[in-house]
Amino acid sequence: MSSKSKRTQAPNPPDSSSSESKTGNSNGKKVTKPTGNSLKEREKRKKQVFKPVLDNPFTQIQWPFIEPELGSHVVESLEVLLTPVGQYHKNITAKGAPMPKFLDGFTFGFNPTTEALERQANTKHPDADKQIRYVFVCRYDIIPSILTQHFPVLTYTALRNSHHTIKLIQLPKGAIDRLSQASGINDLSILSVTGNAPGVEGFFDLYNSVPEVQIPFLEPILKKRGNFKSPLIKLISTSAPVGSSSKKKPQK
Repeated sequence: MSSKSKRTQAPNPPDSSSSESKTGNSNGKKVTKPTGNSLKEREKRKKQVFKPVLDNPFTQIQWPFIEPELGSHVVESLEVLLTPVGQYHKNITAKGAPMPKFLDGFTFGFNPTTEALERQANTKHPDADKQIRYVFVCRYDIIPSILTQHFPVLTYTALRNSHHTIKLIQLPKGAIDRLSQASGINDLSILSVTGNAPGVEGFFDLYNSVPEVQIPFLEPILKKRGNFKSPLIKLISTSAPVGSSSKKKPQK
């Protein structure tokens, strides 16, 4: 046996900088435990933050409310007003025949009504007899509803140059069939009536009982004021991870 003793090298201690540590259990197997850099630990280390959010006034627009009984009376009155229109369409025999003068007091359909309101909103001195006074929309018969969302704002802005109030009246479900039958126009869901439409003066009291459109953030337009209002800023409580996020290196 050699006089020189063999030296055995001691095992290296575990690296403390490692992201994982191994320990033994009762069965002698090694189990990896999550350290502070694991996803679960990061999820726990969050702080409460408050994010500012600008309150959007455009979501606060409401259609004027109308009682169901009043809505039924309005539909019945429109059937009476549209009777001459239905007779005209029934008696048309030749294309290109001149339209009777009483049709000037109406607009029929989505595009003509929208264009007439836009024209009235942008005209400084419109003819009072040709101004729109009532807008009727079969709101519950029109799908999707986004097609009619612009009418409250458009009706309100048309008041800027109007000599009279403009009433936006939503009609009950099923009114589209009754209006189409009375007018002879297929799928008539939107129409407007001016103050000189034949027979409309007999229904002024009925239509005027409907509330007006209210859009508070557009009031300066009607009152000729240009004052700005303070923004409505709210704070939402949420959470954010602790620590700075890694910055992306700029691409060369």
